[in-house]
Amino acid sequence: LAALVAPPPPAGAPPPTTGGLAKLQLLYLSCTKITDAGCATLAGALCALPALQDFYLDSIPASDTAKNAVYEVYDARDHGLWH
Repeated sequence: LAALVAPPPPAGAPPPTTGGLAKLQLLYLSCTKITDAGCATLAGALCALPALQDFYLDSIPASDTAKNAVYEVYDARDHGLWH
């Protein structure tokens, strides 16, 4: 997952020259081996996925706490609570 979603560039750095995953709307991660660490990576990378409308984390080994943290970040994004 970390390789899929690269971290955002440092503050003041020019944006990447490629669009990356900026247009990704659906991310289906169910039945994968995503762990708590992967969920933390995803939560930190949600700002790099501005078009993401839905994602699935069913049947993964991550804890409910880790999955809920991702959903909380996603919900905060949808309510304009972060940029």
